[in-house]
Amino acid sequence: MLFILPNKVKAILAIFLSFFLSLIINKFLILYFKKKHKYQAQREEIKDNLKEKTPLFGGISFLFSLLICFIVIDYKIFLNEQIRMLLLVSIIFFIVGLIDDYLKVFKHNYKGLNALIRTLIELGAIAIFMKYFYLDNLNPLVFHLPNNLSLYIGNLMFLLLPLILYGGTNAINLTDGMDGLLSYLYLFSLLPLIYLCLKFDNYYLLLYLFSLYGSILGFLRYNLKPAKIFMGDTGSLYLGINYLLLTIFLRSEFLIPISSIIYIIEALSVIIQVIAFQIFHKRVFKMSPLHHHFSLCGVKEWKVVFMFTLLGLFSLVLSLGLII
Repeated sequence: MLFILPNKVKAILAIFLSFFLSLIINKFLILYFKKKHKYQAQREEIKDNLKEKTPLFGGISFLFSLLICFIVIDYKIFLNEQIRMLLLVSIIFFIVGLIDDYLKVFKHNYKGLNALIRTLIELGAIAIFMKYFYLDNLNPLVFHLPNNLSLYIGNLMFLLLPLILYGGTNAINLTDGMDGLLSYLYLFSLLPLIYLCLKFDNYYLLLYLFSLYGSILGFLRYNLKPAKIFMGDTGSLYLGINYLLLTIFLRSEFLIPISSIIYIIEALSVIIQVIAFQIFHKRVFKMSPLHHHFSLCGVKEWKVVFMFTLLGLFSLVLSLGLII
């Protein structure tokens, strides 16, 4: 029986099981949506005949591969308080993304879910985390730094942390827009967290991370150029909140701005574009987020993905250098 295996062996098995589950789920989704001829509505500026008939909802495979892994490999993980909070908050973000993708595909509304409703639900999920876990289980007044150091910032943390969770999740969401781009970058972002779990022997978070990692690898099989499926907001919002919460649980908030260089740049490009247009009625970029600007400038998609991936690799090396 699996429960008698050493914990690290079970965690490694989770990578392979979630990988194959993700392959199966994504293959089913591809066949289903092609049979139904249901595809996302696209923004007029980025109409792309190659992507126009590429289905969304690949992010479904992340959550379901994860849950099946837990049931098969070690159902006791559901008794862990950290895991329950991770699942609760991430599933709320997952549902927000699912509704958003549903509106894009089945209602042909490329804008998706109303921005205000989406924001209120996301902030509500973050409030649940703050009230029912963060205050009782973590030091709520410090920002953790490398080498077991911490910066005391007092009550400012109650403003800073929701900003990090909300802004960071949506920055990761904005980065999803080209074949394989977010998948590559996110796999890099998880590696320092996996190292920390191994270092501190945190079995349940390691099992969670390995299950998530395997599911993304399985999805990437169909997300490589030319992509046969996209994760959609279902996947990118789910991945975003997971990364940030896992970083906080491992008391390594200092990794967020380092591992998230690309995500931050993408979000800043949107903020700059909006401010410039609202105040000066001019656009700084041909289109935001930034990867679309490069695309409209004539840079081939694979080159943009390659450039961003190289910067993501640099972020990974820098992150590992701080924790090893």
